[in-house]
Amino acid sequence: MRTRPRAPRASRASPPGWLARWLTSLAPARDLAARVAFCALGLANLGSAEFSHEGTTTVDVALLLAVDVSNSVDWWEYELQRHGLSHAIRDPGVVGAIQSGPNRRVAIAVVQWAGKRSRYISIRWTVLHDQPSAEAFARVVEFMPREFAGDTTHIAGMLDYGAELMKALPFTATRKVIDISGDGRENVIDHPEPARDRAVAAGITINGLAIENEEPQLRFHYRDQVIGGPGAFVLPIKRYEDFAEAMKKKLIREIDPRQVSTDSRWPVLLVR
Repeated sequence: MRTRPRAPRASRASPPGWLARWLTSLAPARDLAARVAFCALGLANLGSAEFSHEGTTTVDVALLLAVDVSNSVDWWEYELQRHGLSHAIRDPGVVGAIQSGPNRRVAIAVVQWAGKRSRYISIRWTVLHDQPSAEAFARVVEFMPREFAGDTTHIAGMLDYGAELMKALPFTATRKVIDISGDGRENVIDHPEPARDRAVAAGITINGLAIENEEPQLRFHYRDQVIGGPGAFVLPIKRYEDFAEAMKKKLIREIDPRQVSTDSRWPVLLVR
């Protein structure tokens, strides 16, 4: 396996050392509590009509959210991703984007990813169509436990896995999008482009959120080797603390048909 050295970690707003050590010592109990809450909320919400895909035939977009949990993502950064994603999904602007399409509904699933064998469907395909269904989904995301830690960064494997999940959609989607976020380059194989090209050939658009807290030029790796398809774009951020706002902006651009580009020329680099 070939790996690349990482740049020094950029400074970020982290808890004081004593607090970080204390919170880390509580990780097992915190993870158990999160799993219990996650299961309880999932059972409660997945049983409701608005939180299922039953009876739905067509959605405007099937959006697979791929969350990085490789060894470069510490516990604090995972928390920022989890809560940031929850905050973004329940945002009224995102709900407005969901309701702006001709079918007024989208399907979203969440996958955690890292190395060759580290991929897990945390939340199955779920149809969102209004504020209550978005709130229900966001509550489950908020308690989503971390499934992997200490593994490599296999972007190509995640793209192939996402393409397989798209093949098994239980409904018709006008558009199919893989939304991959991460803070590092592919380090299992040399280049992820073949996996990207396979997904694009299957009619999938790949967008990226490049978190540049460790690799200041990560946006260009995502632009050149990861994203693809009509309207594809990468949005870079410098800190995990910016994840929530960036994800909200990204979801609106991916979902709202008025903002989706049909230009087949890609990639596009967005600068906040």
